[in-house]
Formats: sequence, structure tokens, C-alpha cells
Amino acid sequence: MSADHRVALHGNGRLVILDTGGAIEWQRPWGPIHDLHVLDNGNLMVQQGKAAVVEIDRESKQVVWKYDAAGAEGEQSGPVEIHGFQPLDDGTVMIAESGRRRIIEVDRQGRIVHTVPLVVENPHPHTDTRLARKLASGHYLVCHEADGTVREYDAAGHIVWQYRVPLFDREPAPGHGPDAFGNKVFSALRLAGGNTLIGTGNGHSVLEVDPEGQIVWQIRQHDLPGITLAWVTTVQVLANGNRVIGNCHAGPGQPLLIEVEPETKRVVWTLDRFDTFGNNVSNCLILEDDAETDPPKSADAAQSAEGAGPLAGAFTPPPKYRDRYGDYRSPLRFADGSRVRTAEDWQRRRAEILKLWQEKLGAWPPLMEDQQLEILETTREEGLSVHRVGLQWTPENRTEGYLLVPEGPGPHPAVITVYYEPETAIGQGKPYRDFALQLARRGFVTLSLGTSEATASKTYALFHPHIDRATVQPLSMLGYAAANAWHALANRPEVDSQRIGIVGHSFGGKWAMFASCLFDKFACAAWSDPGIVFDESRPSVNYWEPYYLGYHPRPWRKRGMITKENPARGLYPQLVAEGRDLHELHALMAPRPFLVSGGSEDPPERWLALNHTIAVNRLLGYEDRVAMTNRPEHSPNAQSNAAIYAFFERFLIEPVGR
Repeated sequence: MSADHRVALHGNGRLVILDTGGAIEWQRPWGPIHDLHVLDNGNLMVQQGKAAVVEIDRESKQVVWKYDAAGAEGEQSGPVEIHGFQPLDDGTVMIAESGRRRIIEVDRQGRIVHTVPLVVENPHPHTDTRLARKLASGHYLVCHEADGTVREYDAAGHIVWQYRVPLFDREPAPGHGPDAFGNKVFSALRLAGGNTLIGTGNGHSVLEVDPEGQIVWQIRQHDLPGITLAWVTTVQVLANGNRVIGNCHAGPGQPLLIEVEPETKRVVWTLDRFDTFGNNVSNCLILEDDAETDPPKSADAAQSAEGAGPLAGAFTPPPKYRDRYGDYRSPLRFADGSRVRTAEDWQRRRAEILKLWQEKLGAWPPLMEDQQLEILETTREEGLSVHRVGLQWTPENRTEGYLLVPEGPGPHPAVITVYYEPETAIGQGKPYRDFALQLARRGFVTLSLGTSEATASKTYALFHPHIDRATVQPLSMLGYAAANAWHALANRPEVDSQRIGIVGHSFGGKWAMFASCLFDKFACAAWSDPGIVFDESRPSVNYWEPYYLGYHPRPWRKRGMITKENPARGLYPQLVAEGRDLHELHALMAPRPFLVSGGSEDPPERWLALNHTIAVNRLLGYEDRVAMTNRPEHSPNAQSNAAIYAFFERFLIEPVGR
């Protein structure tokens, strides 16, 4: 059924908020959870790892508060896990500690202000408890998974009520799916009239029981037409009285969340997103308008329509440039002048363009498809593994970079970042160039690369087979190196090889553009102000330099603008004389998406070139595959980067159709 609820959930290694249309409004990579709350300020409270509870700021996506039971100073030793907790009205947080068999309430300084002992018949740190809630009475309602029992405790830890989930004369069966069975209770809510609503876990059911323990309402495994309940996790009662059931481990074709009308048990809404969020969605929360603040704006809003978020308007040229093509030669005409009229024609024309440019740029050496990244050193940051890695990226050159891997099960989408050196993209350089770090925090595996040694010697690029006798234009050779890095990254088990993109700024933008245009395994690309076409009026659009497309043997021309005294040499002036321009390479991307993050070197008039690739995509039956944002300055900023991150989230969270 179509979505008409906002939903917070965890699935496939990420926390997500869906808007009412089912699009991703917000997300962050995250490990497994059992409990989830959205606070009045819009922030999320979730567990982190086995034994910590954290608050995540919605806007920055950073942890702004944390209580780690395992590392709490002066606390009990031995294993401890947290599966249930609750933010309380007085600002403290109630936490059920499995292993220590107690409930604690902690303040925001991490001090324990109250402790409640728990009764556990079958103790184990992983199964002592599941969800726990403090009631308005001051009592605590606790689900004991291994005991198959819901217990209500008073403030001193005395049991005042309990309910043992029945097996209904069936034998327990192991596993997690629909064929498993037991009474490993997951959740319980105290209803307004005093009854208790229970999600029975692998009991495949929801039970409402009265204070005497009599079942007064239930939904069993096959009671809902076309739906099979598996591990029933969360239960929620909406403002309209309807009941929402979390359905975990049910497999493909089954909803993750089900809303039913209690009197008729009619299903009025479901969340059917198995393909996106997988089989282990253990906690879902409907966000009702009267309980939620307006969400902060974030890059993830771009998952929805183009009309909102950082990508608003990015796929549509301004009216003054719409359907105008400038003086650029149309890529939809063959070399003999005949017109490309069908998708089949385009495949032949594409091959013609690629062959011409490969001949001009020089033949690449064979790709290094079987290599592995060598892990040289590993450190940990908040939610990330940071590996310093080694890579043979040309026959003559080995390099080092950084592989950033987020928490959570893979395979993940991935992005290669390229620049003068690899440190800037992981946050150790100028501001707003930390693409690898920011994308990793959003759930992408990232590989940060750069030409450190060549940059230090001011030769910048890569030269094959030697700087004094190169047979491949250096900018094309950078593309070759990125293609080899793609293979090394694709060979990683945590990476989905169908969802690898590339991004770079300035020098890195030129590099990313040539790599993605010449190597079609990149699923999409973002180019930050490289100068996407030849422009001899702009000193930074300097494709004529010998380390880009104007290679000639040393001594090199003096770096700088083309003048009569300092002419361009090598391939570049030949391309200009023939009327060639880089829009022909852009067309090789179709129908793969790309974003131009334009600054001073790529102003809005670059749409005249981009419209040619839009025309190719339309011929192929695609819209919204060519995007451009614009800012006055060359340097990226928070807004331009938000669009880059939204672009990759839009096109790599799910595989890009071709």
C-alpha cells in the first residue's frame, strides 16, 4: 500500500526516516539496534554497539550524547548489553542492562540516579531483556526474552504483575523466520484501560491481555490476508487507535510494518520495503505529526522529488539556457553527418566517439583487474574504520590512500575521491573538501586517492611509460589509475560493485570527469568546478597544460595562459583546431547520472554544453540524469556539498538503472 506515514527505522546498516511518500528524508549509517526513539527536538536516541545509548543530532548526524554501560567508571564488571531504554520527561534516560539484571536511570552527565533490580530466571547478557518502558505510575514494564515473560516492577524492584507468553501447546522451533516458534517476547505497552499489548517475538503474534492475564484480543501468524507474521517486534498504538505491528525476519514479499484497525482487524496500511531495508528491521516507529517537530533540512531530502532539498532545480536548465546547444558539435550526429535516431544508433555512435578519443588520448595499458587493496594501518573513528591502504594503480606507479568503511553489514555503495593528495578528502585539509569523510558518515565506503609525489614535484599527473616519453595524455592516465582503483575497491567484500561513483574538486574534478567518462563501470559521478569544457579565458580551465591534455617532452612550456609567446603544445591545440570539445566525453556518461557542482569555472552557461547529454538521455528514454548546481566561488561550500551528497544518496543508495 502507498505510504502515508513518516517512519523511523533501522535496516541494512542504516538509520532512516521515510517521508509520507516513502522517500528517504534522513539517514545515517549505523549498526544493529533493538530500540529507537525520536526526541522532542527531532534528534534520535538509539543504541550503539552492544552496550551504549546515544543521541544523534538530526542536522549534523553526529553523536551529541552517549552513555556507555561497558565503560562506565566504577560500574560492575562482566558482560553487559542494552536492548531497551527510554528518554524520560525529566531529562534522564532509563536503561535496561542485560547481564547486570537491572534498570538504571542516568542523567545527562552519565551519573546513575536510580537503580531497580530485575528478576531473571534464564540469565544471559543477550537475552535478559528486550524492550522496557517506564509507566506513568512510576513502575517499569520489562520484556524478558529468555524467560518468555513480561514483568511489571515497582520503583524498588518488586514484581507487581507478570504475564508468561503461552506456547499454545506447540513445541518451540529454532530460527528466526516464519517457521521458527517460541515465546521470546520483544515488546509490551500498557494501554489506557489497564490492559497490556504484547509483541510476542517468535510467537508470531500480538496479544492484548487484561490484568488477570486473559487474552482479550489477538492477531495470530496467518490472521491477516496475504500476510505472514514472523518475529513480531515493535507494537505501537496511534492517535486514531489503530495498532502498528513490526514484522521482522518475514522474508521477501512480506511487509515490515502493518497498521490494523483493532475492531475489524482490517489492514489499512503496510510498509513494503524488503528490497531496500532487508530482513532484519527490528525496530520501526511511526512519527505522528502531533508528536514530532518539523525535521531539519538535510541532504537526504533529495531522495524525494526534485522540487525540494539540495538538488532542487538541479536537473532543469534555467529558462534562458533551456533547449539551447551553443556552438558545440552535436554528439547525435555520426562522423559522416548522418543523424542518430534510435537507441541502437546511439550505441554505434557512442563507440565511434570513444574510439576517436581513445586514439587521440593514447591507448591505456591493460587494466589491473585482480588486485587487492593492501591494508597498511587501521584506526577507528566514530562509526568508521579508517584504513591506510596501498595500491598499484599504473604499471609504473604505486600509491597510498585511505579506505573508510562505515559500521553495519554490507555490501555498501562506494565513492572514490580524487585530489592532489588523499589527506584532504578525509578531513585533514581545506574546509569543504572532505568528501570521503562526509560520504563515509552517510553510509558509503570511500577510497581517497591523490597524486602526492607528483603534486610535490609540480608535475601533478601520471605519465606512461615515463614523464619524458609519455604515450598517453596525463589526464587520461589519471582516468586509467582511477579505473584500476575501481577494480581494487570492487574486489572488497564490503562494497557493492554496481554502486561505485567518483567525485573530485578542481584538479580532482577534471580527474573524476575523465575517469567516469572513459570508464563506464562508474555508476555515477560528481565533478566540482573542473571547467567541463575548453575555455581559454579561464586560467583554471587549463587543459592546455602538459600535465593535462597538452603533453610534450620537457622542457615544458611555462605554466599559465596561452599567449603568442607561450603557445599551447601537444594534443590540446589539435583538438581545438578540429572543433572537438569535452561535451563529447560527457555524452559517454549517458544514461549514467552526473552532477556538475559549478563554481567560478562552471557558471550557468555551461548548460549549453550539458544540454547535448540531456538530448542523448532523452533519446534513450531517461530524464533527470544531468544536473548542475552553481555558486559564485571556485571553492566548494556547505550548500554545494549538500547537493553532492544528496546526488550520491539518490543514485547509489539503490543501483542505477542503465
